[in-house]
Amino acid sequence: MARDGKPKGRTNAYAFFVQTCREEQKSKCPNDKLVFREFSKMCAEKWKTMDSQAKTLFREMAEKDGLRYKNEMATYDGPKSARKRKKEKDPKAPKRALSAFFFFSMDERPKIKQAHPSLSVCNIAKKLGHRWSRCPPDLKLKYEKKAMKDKERYAKEILPYRTNKETNVKKRRINKNQ
Repeated sequence: MARDGKPKGRTNAYAFFVQTCREEQKSKCPNDKLVFREFSKMCAEKWKTMDSQAKTLFREMAEKDGLRYKNEMATYDGPKSARKRKKEKDPKAPKRALSAFFFFSMDERPKIKQAHPSLSVCNIAKKLGHRWSRCPPDLKLKYEKKAMKDKERYAKEILPYRTNKETNVKKRRINKNQ
């Protein structure tokens, strides 16, 4: 069981294999520290070279664990997913400042789209990144100045928004306490 009461997820055959390898390694050399990267490579190589008969023990362990999980989930009545909901953005919040690359992209994207209408969004983004990396410093400076102005704009707009938001939160707390 996890801390929140939800059943621990099912473990696959490879994970059981890695657990036994780790226990073997610790029993052989209890004072040695395991380097995760090397240990995981070693386990992967062993797993690849194992025949299917040797893997059956771990597959059976995984099946038993799958049944355990299924039984625990049948009796579990809490939320099925522990994912937190994404915090909703305030529509009244000022728009974040754009970077120099975004200003560059706003100017260059239509040019690329016109020259190569069949390119996907991903490939257009790659071309933009390539052009930005080869962009001369004086042209980059133009976009960096735009970004600085936008950053100043954002700083000016966010201060009153934050103070207003903080006062609203304080008012709600006072109203709850009364």
